[in-house]
Amino acid sequence: MRRSAQDVIEIGQKLIEVRGQIEYGNFRKWLKAEFNWSVSAATKFIQVAEQFSCVNFTQVEIAASALYLLAAPSTPEEARQEALERASQGEIITHALAKQIQLPSHY
Repeated sequence: MRRSAQDVIEIGQKLIEVRGQIEYGNFRKWLKAEFNWSVSAATKFIQVAEQFSCVNFTQVEIAASALYLLAAPSTPEEARQEALERASQGEIITHALAKQIQLPSHY
């Protein structure tokens, strides 16, 4: 799980870098040509990189699917912090647990 999370962040960082180098409006074409990806698929990686690039994933276990959910713009910052805190205490953050943490009624 740890390597997977780090891979997601590294891919997101590379996508951010490429997006900054490509002429405006051509990112979608590049994604399609290089990976056959949609912008929404790439956006998930980018959001994870933007939200979690400072996290040391050798110390915490958060599933990649949980990262996508927690990095979404609709997820409250408090939910992200709670997930990181719980992970730092040794809890494995699965997609199901991230969804439970993310729910607005949780607060």
